[in-house]
Amino acid sequence: MNTYSAKRGFKTFIILAVVSGGIIFTTTLIPQGFKYIGFASSEATPENVQIAVGSGSVNIIWQTRKPTNESGIIYGKDVQPNLKAQSLGTDKNHFVSLKELEPNTVYYFKIVSQEKIYGKDGCVETDSKTLNTCDFYRFTTARTAIEAPTAPKLYSYP
Repeated sequence: MNTYSAKRGFKTFIILAVVSGGIIFTTTLIPQGFKYIGFASSEATPENVQIAVGSGSVNIIWQTRKPTNESGIIYGKDVQPNLKAQSLGTDKNHFVSLKELEPNTVYYFKIVSQEKIYGKDGCVETDSKTLNTCDFYRFTTARTAIEAPTAPKLYSYP
């Protein structure tokens, strides 16, 4: 065997070893506990997320590149949200309005679109039970409005 054939055979061996190692890694190690953060490139990924906060309410607006009819949010006062709200929007524009929220309180949420859960920056949750792969969106409701002082009672003297 000449030197050229030996080098070519060695390169082929290295390529096959790398490919085989990648297959073994993805089929055995990842299912056994490795977590990855998936960044969505789907046309259902929420974009242009906007939050408008009031004292006991909030409006959350977002867009998707393609029409989605299954969207909404999961939210709560901690990072294990237990409340859901369906989007009122249609097509590519989505809108959730939450009322009767506690004033001056931090709330956390993630967006649900086409059966996937999205955190900030288009990150796709890989574990829908723990929801700890991606960062939450968050907002703080405004303080309650200060009540106007009542007018003093007027007394009439004789």
